[in-house]
Amino acid sequence: MSDPTRRRVLRASGVGLAVLGTIGIIVPLWPTTCFYLGAVWCFSRSAPSWTRVLYRMPGIGLALQTLVETGTVPASILIRTAGVLWLGLGFSWLVLRPGPVVTSILALVGVSVSIHLIQVGRREPRTSAANCPHRAGVAPALEVHG
Repeated sequence: MSDPTRRRVLRASGVGLAVLGTIGIIVPLWPTTCFYLGAVWCFSRSAPSWTRVLYRMPGIGLALQTLVETGTVPASILIRTAGVLWLGLGFSWLVLRPGPVVTSILALVGVSVSIHLIQVGRREPRTSAANCPHRAGVAPALEVHG
């Protein structure tokens, strides 16, 4: 694949992933962060200025940039994320009035994501300037090895 074609494919993929991430802001239990991280990965390899557009998004931009550049997220954002998660799960439960199986699944999702958020909060941040995608031209936290 030629370089211009590769950049166009990565850019289009990044747009698609960003759209899917944005849907996740609205739809309960739809993943958000993984799609935005994928968009950052695509944009950092095809259109770095588009990555900065994601980083300027209200509500998620700073957390996304911090996660990519340092591998962690500030505690205040993790607490807010957990709160929104549990409010969304509670709202879903109240609206759907599911049976015990779906209730168990909602609880399992909530507990699993909460554990993940605690683990993210306990990570030691990377501090090397080489880990900054704007300086290196790629998003190191998203590099694929192997």
